[in-house]
Amino acid sequence: MSEQFRREAAVLAAYLAQFANPDTDDTSQARLHDDYLQATRWATAAEPSSDDITALAELRLHHGFPAAR
Repeated sequence: MSEQFRREAAVLAAYLAQFANPDTDDTSQARLHDDYLQATRWATAAEPSSDDITALAELRLHHGFPAAR
């Protein structure tokens, strides 16, 4: 499970990297940057908690990714 979790987080982080710009005052850009940083932390997590799994699923849906299988 943790391997799939990290893979899904890495895919989300790669997607968000194209939008995340910390050098702007735009609130939506700041949110994208925060989401990108969180996804990169999850991508390197040794063992995700159940809260992490739930949060990743919600963040994926928020950014238009399909629900995990």
